[in-house]
Amino acid sequence: MASYKLIYFPDRFRTEICRLLFVLADVEFDDHRVGYEEWSTKLKKSLNTPTGDLPILEIEHKEGKTIMLQSRAIQRYLAKEFGLYGCSNDEAVIIDVVTECWDEFLDAAAKIMFEEELTKKESLRQAFLQGTGPRLLSYLENLFKNNNEYLLGQNPSLGDVATFNCIDVVKDWVGDGLFSSYPKLLAIRDKISKIENVAAYLAARPKCLF
Repeated sequence: MASYKLIYFPDRFRTEICRLLFVLADVEFDDHRVGYEEWSTKLKKSLNTPTGDLPILEIEHKEGKTIMLQSRAIQRYLAKEFGLYGCSNDEAVIIDVVTECWDEFLDAAAKIMFEEELTKKESLRQAFLQGTGPRLLSYLENLFKNNNEYLLGQNPSLGDVATFNCIDVVKDWVGDGLFSSYPKLLAIRDKISKIENVAAYLAARPKCLF
């Protein structure tokens, strides 16, 4: 039986999806959250990461230790390991389309969050609210509305977890109003948040802006 240690900053962003996959699959893992100061002054050198960055997933198994990098690669690996990546290549590609749309959505929203100059920040915000945001949300809403409970039917997958996380993160930056016209996406968010394991995790996890 493998043991897992996920090392990341105390943020959500993309790597929170990895945490949620563990929780959804009811698989124990060491959720090792590293403070930015601790990382820059000590751990960045001591961990000797191949790319000098986080996240890292350490997997201990009988053959030894595997070190995995990049949040999207870790997401796909865990989803496959836990049966959350569809039952065929056709289903897997639907999940890939959804997660990549959410990546684009999250990257565009993050530009607003991290922009310090107020005029440019508002310009980015309006461009997102009137362009990138609705364009991607409309496409995802249509993709989800043709299905039953979740993206691929009766059981949740990586695509549903990504949907929950991206709405959860971005609503803190731009407000709930952006999502009000997309009831299917909001329904997926609510379904994921009410799964017993996930609900318990969400109630106990540390609060963070990112």
